[in-house]
Amino acid sequence: MSEHTSPEDRLDELTAELPREVAPPPDLWPAIRAELAPRSGRTIHWNPRWRLAAAGLLVAASSSIITLLAVRSREPARESSVVASTDSAPTAGERLPAHLLVAERGYARSIDALWRTLDERRDSLAPSTVATVERSLRIADSAIAEARSALERDPANRVLADLLVSNYERKIDLLRRATELAPRT
Repeated sequence: MSEHTSPEDRLDELTAELPREVAPPPDLWPAIRAELAPRSGRTIHWNPRWRLAAAGLLVAASSSIITLLAVRSREPARESSVVASTDSAPTAGERLPAHLLVAERGYARSIDALWRTLDERRDSLAPSTVATVERSLRIADSAIAEARSALERDPANRVLADLLVSNYERKIDLLRRATELAPRT
């Protein structure tokens, strides 16, 4: 290095002399390929029962959250005790639009038929699966009751009507999937 050459220039000269590519030794390639190969041992295998359980919980949780958000966005600020004390079961003086009452009767018939089928096949399912399905159905029932109660307070609300119908359809889908899990006896 001369006194007129700066350290940066000298570094540039030295790096320019280096080879552009350096191949790893051939005996390293098998280890590199093995590291990059997909690992089938780490793959999670979801059997149909676990998928049904996960789907049921997801449907129930999302229905409840959507119902809660819809109810809160449409109601003026009230104390939570007023909302909690509201009876969510259908009453004789129902204030739902007629088309929803007709739809509810249709859903009830479908739900009853699917329940009967599930009851016939219940013994062929694992007890944990039955417990998961029943827990998911209770959550779905709660979401239906919440949507129905909110809709009775605001019968013209289209979002709540769609939410009620969606919750019924999710419950029916959950029952249908549960009956498909159980083999016919």
